[in-house]
Amino acid sequence: TAPRVLPSGLTFFVAVVAFVDDIYLIAKTIEDAQVMTNELVLALKSLGLSPKISKLKWTCDNYEQAVTNGNRIFVNDSPVEPSPHLKVLGSMFTSRERL
Repeated sequence: TAPRVLPSGLTFFVAVVAFVDDIYLIAKTIEDAQVMTNELVLALKSLGLSPKISKLKWTCDNYEQAVTNGNRIFVNDSPVEPSPHLKVLGSMFTSRERL
C-alpha cells in the first residue's frame, strides 16, 4: 500500500504485526497512534472484519502523564481503554519499558 505521513512527520506504511488474533501498533505519538488505528480499522473493514472494542488496549512511554492529560484513542467514536502494560507473546511490558 502507499505510504502515509503521520502527524509527527513519520512515514507510515499500513502493515500489521499479528499473532493469532493479536495486533500491535507502535507509534511515536498519540496522534500517530490514532491515525494508525484508523487505518487498521479501514483495512479490517475491507476484509469484512472489525475490532472488538472491549479487547483493545493502548499504552505509551509516559502512560501516567498521557492518561492525566486526557489522551485517548478512539475507534468509531468509542474510546479504547488505556493500560499501563501490554502482554506480548507471554511477556509483560510496562509503560516504562520500550517494546
